Amino acid sequence: MAILDTIRKYFRTNTNFDLKDKKTPLNRQVKRYSFRAEIDMKKWREAVQAAENHILPRREQLYIMYHRVMEDDHLLGQVRTARFNIQMGDFVIRKDKTDAPDLTEFFDVPWFFKYIEHCVDTELFGHSLVELMAGKDNMVTQAILVPREHVRPEDCLLVMYPSDISGLDYINNPDLAKRVVEIGERDDLGLLKVLSKLVIRKDYTLTDWGRRNERFGMPYTILKTASRDKKELDSKEEMMQNFGSNMWAILDEEDSVELKEAMSNTGGGHKSFQDFSEYLDEAISILVNGQMATSKDTAYVGSSEVQERQLNKYTLARMRRIQYHINFNLIPHLIERGYPLEGCKFHFLDLEKSEEQTNNTNTKGNDPKEPNK
Repeated sequence: MAILDTIRKYFRTNTNFDLKDKKTPLNRQVKRYSFRAEIDMKKWREAVQAAENHILPRREQLYIMYHRVMEDDHLLGQVRTARFNIQMGDFVIRKDKTDAPDLTEFFDVPWFFKYIEHCVDTELFGHSLVELMAGKDNMVTQAILVPREHVRPEDCLLVMYPSDISGLDYINNPDLAKRVVEIGERDDLGLLKVLSKLVIRKDYTLTDWGRRNERFGMPYTILKTASRDKKELDSKEEMMQNFGSNMWAILDEEDSVELKEAMSNTGGGHKSFQDFSEYLDEAISILVNGQMATSKDTAYVGSSEVQERQLNKYTLARMRRIQYHINFNLIPHLIERGYPLEGCKFHFLDLEKSEEQTNNTNTKGNDPKEPNK
């Protein structure tokens, strides 16, 4: 462990960040590049192995993959559901257990709405570093995510280039510590580490499905002729080429063409691709929101109600995690900035209602006439 500490201490040197420029966000100071990388299981294994390296972990390749994976339409839909359920939750600030509407107004602002999104995304991407930009009277005006590929959470370093091995310590540097807030555990790689495998396999399936459609999806046009005249055959060939985008063939009357299409026991050959793609979408739904029925039109009523309650549990669990973070991390940070939040607590009202309903149910379940044993 001493060797590891020595290595990390050596790398905590040199930085090109201009912390005196408080008007320019950190995400505009880092040297960012746009990557459109192709992803496959081999690259996934290499990226995860590099990120889980205990001596010098490197997450940049994993984050490049994460951004590519988030383009999956079903995954993005599930993530948006998770975000909106939390962002639309009612909340209140209490001081000494009394509602404080004037203090609640500090959080009923656009930057906090965005901050909640970063809190939800932390469950997917892992550790997040958010810069709180200050405006008039040192009040927060923006919550900007520091690009994850430029953050080394294991060493608490902010690097100028993703490939840098040295950077700025954002915990022990007083100027930087006043600007940023950490969300999540430093060693967390996020739920997308598992979701990425599902999306990669889904891409494989859709690619194979597309190849099958290219071969069997278009009608096959056949022209039978007994002619042997070259000019007449050339004329017929030109006619077939201009007939449309269908595949075509010119055959002798005695020739024949037989198309062999892969079939399954439950229908056309496309079923194997369709079923596997639907299975992967269901797995994505379960991992993100704990259910799949609320995203399917054909769900049974009883099953849909059960899984909607499961979605509510996931939402409430996220609310509790984010509520803890706000009370134990964000509010102390805001107090240092000068916010009058001493002795204040943030509360999601939906979370309180759920706890009250649980307590009432437990109370009704006890028969007051029956003595306690």
